[in-house]
Amino acid sequence: EYRQQIRLEATPVKPLIEMIVNQLSSSWKRKKLTVTLEEPSESVAIKTNADWLKQVFVNLIDNSVKYTPEGGKILIKHWIEDNMAYFMVKD
Repeated sequence: EYRQQIRLEATPVKPLIEMIVNQLSSSWKRKKLTVTLEEPSESVAIKTNADWLKQVFVNLIDNSVKYTPEGGKILIKHWIEDNMAYFMVKD
């Protein structure tokens, strides 16, 4: 019954990531970090619970900001391959 109440909808990934990067900008700018969002050639939208996906990205990007040394670089990348969505946060 709980699973039937979970709302899944097509969620564009890029705007979600951009919003989170902007929300965390004071933290990464304070540490003089370079944050790069590498976009795929085609837009990516996945069927998911948008709030849950947002929380995953917030956790990944926030941890990357916290643990990257001052002046470091963070790369955020997403893509579709073989009908699967992939996400990478590299610091």
